[in-house]
Amino acid sequence: MNHDGFLDIDSPEGGLIRRLRGMDPTLGAYLERLIEDRWPQMWLGDQITEVAERGRHHSKKLMEIAESLLSVLDRDEKGCASLFMDEPLPLALLISSIYLHDIGYTALVYPIDPDEAKDTGAFPFSMFPSAVSEVHHLLSSELISHNGERLFPLPEDVGLELDSDSGEKLMEAVEILKGVLPDICASHRKYVQLDRTVDFEKKKAVWQVGKLLMGKERFKDTLAPLDDRLDSCGRLFEKEGAIGLTKKKALTVAALLRVLDGCDLQSEGAFDEGRLRQWFQRTSYEIESLEIQLDMFDRDLKELMVNLEGKPISVYDCVKAICDDVEDFSFERVSTKRVGRICKALYPFVFKTLRRLKGKKGFDCLFKPDSLPSVQALSLVDRLVFKWEGFLAFHMSGFVEGVSFVSGEGDSCDIGIRVDFKKDVPVEGELTSFAEGLSEEIDRTGRYLRDLGLFVM
Repeated sequence: MNHDGFLDIDSPEGGLIRRLRGMDPTLGAYLERLIEDRWPQMWLGDQITEVAERGRHHSKKLMEIAESLLSVLDRDEKGCASLFMDEPLPLALLISSIYLHDIGYTALVYPIDPDEAKDTGAFPFSMFPSAVSEVHHLLSSELISHNGERLFPLPEDVGLELDSDSGEKLMEAVEILKGVLPDICASHRKYVQLDRTVDFEKKKAVWQVGKLLMGKERFKDTLAPLDDRLDSCGRLFEKEGAIGLTKKKALTVAALLRVLDGCDLQSEGAFDEGRLRQWFQRTSYEIESLEIQLDMFDRDLKELMVNLEGKPISVYDCVKAICDDVEDFSFERVSTKRVGRICKALYPFVFKTLRRLKGKKGFDCLFKPDSLPSVQALSLVDRLVFKWEGFLAFHMSGFVEGVSFVSGEGDSCDIGIRVDFKKDVPVEGELTSFAEGLSEEIDRTGRYLRDLGLFVM
């Protein structure tokens, strides 16, 4: 298959599937069918179009990056055993998590179950796209749990005809995948610990969005280390033999997913300069259109004060600064620090204000006459700022030429991760922060990838 964004099983990015089919032909064929027919379509209907377009490409790229790492490991005497990638179920769990860890971006409302949303009221993500971005890992977990049967259908529903023994063995493996995968995907961001030995990094925006959507106590439960949360999956770790999975193996897959996710830094061909310029034109038009609406809420936004690096500033002035940034933009720029500082202050403020307006009532109260003007004003702020922040993120990624794995020299068993930047681009400040961020992500995997000796070159 050569469909745009779809996995080509015969190419390097299809290496993981070929490995799985060599270990377990039935499980490998089943996941291949899901990748071909089911999972790539999940991005249809996403309201954050920049993410939707990247979704299939991102999963495909992670498959390629993972195969590149395993190929380097193959040259070592121990091979892939240190990651349990010589066993079918951990490998199947990795493949599944690569494709499903970001589907939280497709959530349209919260609660994600439409029936529950009808009964209890719903929070519409179209009005606050940054909320999806901040907690998409948790939304992925809930979507997988809610849509398990659709994401992992019966083998006959994807065209596999199996005898009873093969079918039973496959469904046992699928049961394990469905049970463990939500927690693995919920843990792919740095704000969640793999275990208590790994440092915890709190992000205010994630905290405020999580408390708004889930309530304080339920959100705090999601921050429990993955090691603890997997205890609830104990029955799934009782299987033996080829479909056996232990907690350590699941944690290793989660650690590997986080590093692979961090390695997808570079811009793909779909985001070449010509397309990026068209994207900028569209983005600037959308931001200009949103800016026109600011005057409808100017009094409310000028009265709302946010703390920006120790100084009070109105939300209105923050948003105007973003609009000025759009006007001053050049394709040679290498800094997003100004926008980053504003986003770091604005996003938590927006959702803390929404929490105050909501109180202990349902989401419906946000759209009552007394609250609606404030909610609409905050929505305008969130959409405008998020639109520009998203464009800048992909623009910055265009400065990265590629990421590759390199075997250690001499007797060293370490594996280097090399980050290459495009020629004639000033490699300073935020560009080097790509590599620094990847190093931090490796550190947060704790002991689970320690045998690899991963380091960023």
